[in-house]
Amino acid sequence: MAAAHGQRLYDWARIELLAGFDSGWARWLLARRGIPTDPGEEPELASYVCAAPAGTTLEDLVAVAGSRSAPQCKAQVGTACKH
Repeated sequence: MAAAHGQRLYDWARIELLAGFDSGWARWLLARRGIPTDPGEEPELASYVCAAPAGTTLEDLVAVAGSRSAPQCKAQVGTACKH
C-alpha cells in the first residue's frame, strides 16, 4: 500500500469469530501489523471486526480494510469492516 510517506508494508491475519444468525455470513477479527522499514521502529498494529459472506477471502477483507472509501468498497465486495 502506497502512502504520502512512501510505501508501507503490512502482515495481515484473520481469526473467525462465532457464527452469527445468518449461516451465509461469517465474522472475523482482522489484524494488521506494519512491517518497519527503519531500524528500531515499532510496528504499527490495527484491528478490525469484519462481517462478510461466508466464502470471503482474506484478500477481499484486506481490500476493504485498506480502502480509504470503505462504504464504496463495501458495496463492491459485499463486505463490511469496522476499525
